[in-house]
Amino acid sequence: MSAFASCSGSASAQQSFTVGGSNLTNNIVISAPIGFEVSTTSGSSFTTSVTLTQSGGTVNSTTIYIRLTSSATGSPSGNISITSNGAIAQNIVASGTVNALPTIALGSNPSICNGITSASLTYSSSTGSPDQYNISWEAGATVTGFIDVSNTSLLASPIALSVPSNPGAGTYIGTLSVVNSTTGCSSAGSSISVAVNAAPSSPSVTSASYCIGTNASELSATASANNLLKWYGTNATGGTSSLIAPTPSTPTVGTINYYVSQITTATGCESPRTILRVSVNNIPTAPILSRDVNDYLVSNTTSNIWYKDGVILSDTTQKIKPKIGGVYTVKTTQNGCSSLMSSSYYYLITDIANLGNGQFIKFAPNPFYDKLNFDFYINGYQKMYLNVFDFTTGKLVGQNKDVYPGCTLQFGNLMPGKYLFKLYSYDGKMSFQFKILKL
Repeated sequence: MSAFASCSGSASAQQSFTVGGSNLTNNIVISAPIGFEVSTTSGSSFTTSVTLTQSGGTVNSTTIYIRLTSSATGSPSGNISITSNGAIAQNIVASGTVNALPTIALGSNPSICNGITSASLTYSSSTGSPDQYNISWEAGATVTGFIDVSNTSLLASPIALSVPSNPGAGTYIGTLSVVNSTTGCSSAGSSISVAVNAAPSSPSVTSASYCIGTNASELSATASANNLLKWYGTNATGGTSSLIAPTPSTPTVGTINYYVSQITTATGCESPRTILRVSVNNIPTAPILSRDVNDYLVSNTTSNIWYKDGVILSDTTQKIKPKIGGVYTVKTTQNGCSSLMSSSYYYLITDIANLGNGQFIKFAPNPFYDKLNFDFYINGYQKMYLNVFDFTTGKLVGQNKDVYPGCTLQFGNLMPGKYLFKLYSYDGKMSFQFKILKL
């Protein structure tokens, strides 16, 4: 009979031999040595001894099964005693080895982020020389893609646990045992788990826009509660993250993409990166003002901001028709960038003045060639001042400090065309504008 071998806590495989007798006066008793047990039934009903009953002095040949008990330890050995009073006793040597179960001291169960496909389960020590391991996952894990592991080589710590690519947030439980492949002994199962944490969504961002050459501020994004932003500069992938937001430079017109994610401080899980676009725009050219044939003051651009005598107006259209003479300017805003102010345009109102109560102002003839007769009557005023402006460009082209009623004005130096005459009193209380045509 060959030596027996078992694992601690388990009975060994059984072996067998046959016993029979004749001319007997008593029954045959088969007794197992300490650490062994016998039975006449294969696989069951094992006990420390069995009795074979003689009939007419005969015991027919009977198979006896023997094995190491589940409580045996060490290296039990001894004789299987076969006796019957009045007959010569027989002994069969039995020996065996009870192998210790392998063990392993597991570390903390791993926690990972959803999308990570491997988790590390550490262990610190082992007994019984385990060299393989098995994992059986519970149904809640296998339905998400966790796969059982059988007789896989046990390498140095940690044990690499394979995780499906997207099981969803949750804790997935399994049972791990280690095996000594030489003895075939397996440890008791140890509960293990993998905590899968949800990755946060990408942070919310708002695109930024700057004018070329201006000082930009740090970029900003909005992280969820208990999360931190991680900035990757202009790296869509890879790169080194920073908790400090970058500050764009603005020397060149164009669009630059910056990337930011957020990380949950409790789990360390990081969101996908999101794009924050920074546009650097040109400063538009200062508008040019002109006056059209319908007396509108026209800007050559859109998105205008109009000013009269340095005071902002409510008009934002491309052309306006002033009701009051004065110095008009305009600037435009394109893509959030404002131009320089346009050149000043002095706009003159062109109606002929009839002041009532016999008071009047008169230029004649209109149109004229070289000479223009001027006359006026205004209570309390004996002279007026006169400035002449080119109708189209608004440029000052003539000036008379003192003009009196009934005088003749010489304008032979003016080119044919339309002109605007501004007449005003020395005290600034009176001001009138006229449109005059020179032939």
